[in-house]
Amino acid sequence: MITLRFLDFWKNSNSAKEKFFKPLISSVYEETVEIIMDPEVKVDLEIFSVFPKKPTLAYRGLRKYGLVTNPVIDPIKSKVKSNAHRRIWFTGENIKPPIPDEFDVYLSYESNDYHSKNIYLPLWVLNINWFGYSGGSEYT
Repeated sequence: MITLRFLDFWKNSNSAKEKFFKPLISSVYEETVEIIMDPEVKVDLEIFSVFPKKPTLAYRGLRKYGLVTNPVIDPIKSKVKSNAHRRIWFTGENIKPPIPDEFDVYLSYESNDYHSKNIYLPLWVLNINWFGYSGGSEYT
């Protein structure tokens, strides 16, 4: 069994987690996947995205007044401490992967390979019904 945790995903992202990431990881490892919510529990994989629950007041102010032209979410300053064997950074947004080498792999909109650690994965890929779910394929 593979244990998995999601951190800082967008609101209403359960469909993407359950219909894309969980079956993808299950098919890659050929094992069942259990999603763990408790941050104290050590997990095999942790997928980190770019939507922290509470952005800092300074960041919200800069964004409100248009002073942030290319926002980069700094996962190093996240309030959530990692407790995983492997860390994956994911974004479907047009945000470059963070420069610090804190992650084992990056899944992003960026086509640069970042020293063979980045995989081009635009958000539209999550809208394809890869794993045979009936009733639509929207991953919102």
